[in-house]
Amino acid sequence: MTEEYQLTFNDYISIIKRRWLYFLVPFILISAISAVIAIMIPPVYQSKGIILIESQQIPSQIVQSTVTGYVNERIQVIKQRILVRQSLLEVINKYGLFSKDKDKLSVSEQIELLREQIEVSPVVDDFGRQRVGRNGAVIAFNLGYEHREPLKAQAVANELVTLFLDENVKTRTARAAETTEFLNEEVKKLKSQLEKIEQEIVLFKEENSDALPENLGLNTSILERTENSIKTSKQRIDQIHQEIKFLEIELSAAKKTPNINQDQVVVLTPEQKLAQLQLTYSELTSEYTDHHPDVKKVIREIELITKEIEQPKAASDHAKTQKELGIDVARIHAQMEALNREIKTLNAQIVEQEEKRQNLEKVILKTPQVKNALLSLTRDYDNTLAQFKEMQAKELDADLAVSLEQQNKAERFTLIEAPLKPEAPIRPNRVKVFSAGLLIALLIGAGLVFLLELLNHQVWGEDAITRIISQRPLISIPYIQTSDELRKKRSLLIKLGMLFMVLLMMALLSLHVLYMPLDLLFYKIMLRLG
Repeated sequence: MTEEYQLTFNDYISIIKRRWLYFLVPFILISAISAVIAIMIPPVYQSKGIILIESQQIPSQIVQSTVTGYVNERIQVIKQRILVRQSLLEVINKYGLFSKDKDKLSVSEQIELLREQIEVSPVVDDFGRQRVGRNGAVIAFNLGYEHREPLKAQAVANELVTLFLDENVKTRTARAAETTEFLNEEVKKLKSQLEKIEQEIVLFKEENSDALPENLGLNTSILERTENSIKTSKQRIDQIHQEIKFLEIELSAAKKTPNINQDQVVVLTPEQKLAQLQLTYSELTSEYTDHHPDVKKVIREIELITKEIEQPKAASDHAKTQKELGIDVARIHAQMEALNREIKTLNAQIVEQEEKRQNLEKVILKTPQVKNALLSLTRDYDNTLAQFKEMQAKELDADLAVSLEQQNKAERFTLIEAPLKPEAPIRPNRVKVFSAGLLIALLIGAGLVFLLELLNHQVWGEDAITRIISQRPLISIPYIQTSDELRKKRSLLIKLGMLFMVLLMMALLSLHVLYMPLDLLFYKIMLRLG
C-alpha cells in the first residue's frame, strides 16, 4: 500500500475482518492478566479513629491553662513522641507485625514501614476542606493504621489511639508541671533577693543610725540647742572676765589698805611691805650710801619681798598669807578663784559642745546621701517585693493549671469514634486496576494490528487497485475459503471460546475467594444499579 492511498471506512472494516484475531488474542490475554492482577494484589485495610479536640471546660477567666501553642503543632509533637523507635518496636513485638517478613526486613526497616502505615490527618468536610474552629485551629483529626489483616489494623489503631491520648495528657501535665517548677524556682530566687535586700537595709541603718532621714529633725534641734549652749557659755565667759576685772580693781585697792587680822594686828601684804621698804630705801639713800648697814638691810628685805611676790610659796603658806592679809583680800581671792574655775569649766564645755556641733553638722550633711542610698535600697526592695508577689500569684495559677490538666478539665483530646474492624480494603482499587488493564489490552491489540498493517505492503480490495492504477479492474474474484481452512477456523474459535471461559471462571473464582463472595458482590451491584 503506497503513501498516496488514503484508507477508507471499508478498508478499516476489511482490516478488522483480516486482523481480528491479532487484536482479540492479546486483548483477552492482557485483560485476563489484569483481572488476575487486580484480584491477586493483597488488600490493605485501614482502621482509624476520630479524635475531637475539646476546648477548656472551665472558663479561662477563672483558671488559665499554662500549656500554650497551636493545636496543630501539639498534634505533630505528640505524633513524633509516639513514633519513637522504642514505642514502635514495642507495638511491633506486641502484635506480631511483619512476622512473615522478619527475615527480609531489618528492625529499622520495620519501624520505618510502620511509620508509613500510620496516618494522622485532619478531618475534612465533603468538599475536602479541613474542619477548623474560630481561631483557625483543627477541631478533629483522624488517627489510623493500615495492614493486610483487618483485625490487626483495628488492634494497632486502638493501641495508637490509646498512646496518643495518654501522651497528650502526659505532655500537657508535664508542661504545666515544668511551668510550676520554673515559677517555684523564681519565687525562691526572689525571696532570697528580698532577704538579702532586707539584711542590707538593716546593716545600712545600723551603720548610719545617726544620719537616718527620720532623725534629721531631731539632729537639727540638737544642733540648735548646742549652738545656743556654746553662745551662752561664751557670753558667760565674757561676763566672768568683766567680773574678774572688777575684782582685780577691788583686790588692788584692798592690797594697798592695811588689813587688821583677828588679833587686831595690822597685817601688811607683800606689796605693801615692798612699798614701805622702797619708801624707807629712798629715805636712807638720801642720807647714806648703799654700803651703809641700814641701806644694805633694806636692800636685802626688798630682794626677799620681791622673790616672795615673784615666787609664791606653797599653797598652805599662800593660804596662811591670805588669811593673814585679811577678810576682804581673802574674799576677793576666793571669788576670783571660783570665777577662774568656772571659766575652765565653761571652756571645757565649749570644747565638748564644739565637737558635738561638728559631729552633728557632719551627720546632717550626710543625711541626704543616706536618704538617697536608703531610697535606692527601699526602691529595690519594693520592686523585688512586687515581683515576688506577682510570681507568687503566677505560681498559684500554675498550681491550679496543673490540677486542671491532671483532672482533664483543660483542652483535651476525646475519642468520638473508636477504630472499627474494616469491612473493605482501602487498596487496591480493583476496578481501576482492571479498567487500566482493559485500556492497556485495547491499546496493545490495536497497536499490534496497526503495526502488522504498517509492515504489510500488500494491496487489498478493488478500490485500492483502482486508486493506484487510476483504472477500475474488469473483474473482481473474491477469496474462496477451503473446507480445511473453515475447519481450522472453527477449531480456533472453539479454542478461543474455551480459553475465554477458563479465564472467566478463574477470574470469578479468584474474585470469590480473594475479594468478596459472588452472591454478595452481585447483591451490591444490584443495590447500586437501583
